[in-house]
Amino acid sequence: RMDNNDPWLDRLRGDILETRLPKKLLPLVAIEFDVRRPRPVCPGRFAEMVGENRRFIDDLGAAADACKITEDEYVRLLATDLIIRALRNSDGATTWFAVEASAIIKTADINHARQSANAITKMYEQDAIPLVCGYRIPDPLWKQAREQGVHVCIAPDD
Repeated sequence: RMDNNDPWLDRLRGDILETRLPKKLLPLVAIEFDVRRPRPVCPGRFAEMVGENRRFIDDLGAAADACKITEDEYVRLLATDLIIRALRNSDGATTWFAVEASAIIKTADINHARQSANAITKMYEQDAIPLVCGYRIPDPLWKQAREQGVHVCIAPDD
């Protein structure tokens, strides 16, 4: 019987989605938000401490040390599933995306994406767009996401 394993399977599907995010989401972000050269910055568990990731972690520490962001915001950004840096086609300005991924999008994912985007905006004084990505979102949460300015991406169930 698999009905008792639903929460476990949802967590597993969410973990798999997180590992696929950089490859799957970059082209979508480029098209949907009219940006170029989207680059993943993975501050969390998949980060290699080189290049964009190292710079972001260094900037994050400096922002916390200078009190530009709070300790809670520092931890929130470290826990963010994926951060993307891109250049807006209209004016070349840097735009950031704070992405939370979950098999089934929950209120916490929406709140975390919003909090991460706000922290990035404080840290860099640049635009940051919150984004949640999952295989489905309960109907009431569509409204919550819209009210908080959080964009929703429904991933194909492959």
